[in-house]
Amino acid sequence: MRNGDLLLNAPEGTLFAGKARLLSRRHIGKICFCGARFREDQIQIMFNDQLSNYQALVSLPLGSVVEVSGHKITTRTGMPTLQATSALPVFIYTGNMPDKFHGLGSTMRYRNRAEYIMTDEDVFLFVKKMSATLRVMRHVLQEHGFREFSTGILQERFEAGQANSFSTHCRANGKTLHLNLTNELKLKRLIVGGMERVFEIGQSFRNEGIDPIHSPEFTMLEAYAAEANCHEMENLLEELVCEVIRVCEGAEVTTKYTCTDGTHNVSYQIPFTRLPFQRAFERWVGEWKSCDREALTALYPGSFHNQMTRFTWLMKVIERFIVPNIVTPTFLTELPLEMSPFVRSHSDGLTSERSFFVSQGCFLADIYTDENDHKKVANALAKQAAETGNMFNEDYLRVLKLGMPPTAGIGLGVNRLLMLLLGDLPRNIKETILFPIL
Repeated sequence: MRNGDLLLNAPEGTLFAGKARLLSRRHIGKICFCGARFREDQIQIMFNDQLSNYQALVSLPLGSVVEVSGHKITTRTGMPTLQATSALPVFIYTGNMPDKFHGLGSTMRYRNRAEYIMTDEDVFLFVKKMSATLRVMRHVLQEHGFREFSTGILQERFEAGQANSFSTHCRANGKTLHLNLTNELKLKRLIVGGMERVFEIGQSFRNEGIDPIHSPEFTMLEAYAAEANCHEMENLLEELVCEVIRVCEGAEVTTKYTCTDGTHNVSYQIPFTRLPFQRAFERWVGEWKSCDREALTALYPGSFHNQMTRFTWLMKVIERFIVPNIVTPTFLTELPLEMSPFVRSHSDGLTSERSFFVSQGCFLADIYTDENDHKKVANALAKQAAETGNMFNEDYLRVLKLGMPPTAGIGLGVNRLLMLLLGDLPRNIKETILFPIL
């Protein structure tokens, strides 16, 4: 996905007319070349002194908008260009346009997003990728028979385990309501109701920290399929991710990723790597026998302590030691069953039918086969409530007792997926949110 296609693909002499915002300017004798935004494209416009208002045009402040007509030419340097035959100012910008030479500070980047999008070609292209990503995800899922739903944001009971919620007060009924973090239970109610494949791309809210990979508000894709399993959903996610990158990055299904050990061209070709958790632990953490809370606390006292639940310290192992080391697209498979009390177990009784999708040092998605035996889930919920002090989630059990078929799901962080496409832009989740919270 690039700028310049408008003129590049047009035959010589093609006529164009419309509004253009002037972003840069350079003079060569009695000719002025302006970089401009025209029909969602970055183009070059040539003004010459044969225009009656030439001096007025080339004196306009950058950021101004002109109504321009002209035809395509190719300059001696091979640059496709719109040679203006007429141009009239329709808006004169009176502010100070930022430019790349002086840089765009964080305040400009995230608070004044319109100027940021307007002036930085890389960002303008990335915003187009954001739109294309949503379109591609919907297309792939609908081609596989998934139906899209919008299940709402407000909920009376916060359905997200140990996460912290945003709360609000409803004046109409005096109730405290919560902004949702996950639509899982609502989508599973649709599965129980008879919908076989469902998905939602919705806003999620977590009232916790802000850092380069976490935001209080973010976008999640959640998809569930009856009579499916974790492996089938991995295959679906492979196809979805590859199609997003193909559309956004071009014919080669690769992205550029820069980290501490240099720049990598990361290939997204099916199949992605499958890496069992035990092998990953032995590669980046230590001997398998040290996969124990007490052993890890002794080895890394700043990161682990003896009050951690098994789920918490296992997630810490993955987030700190494993995820940052994975560059190529990988499914981290055979996760310990203790991390996944509501997920179906493998025949060994120790690992679960659950995997994490990781790429470019970033955790992107959770894929799993649900445990639909309500008695097993009830026992797991009771154990979790005893460990955490959280309320027992009776609603989830009610759904299972209605007879939920074997179901598999995907929870994909859309902003994390967009982070794969940042290229030279700062590696920050704020870049993937149009109007982020600072």
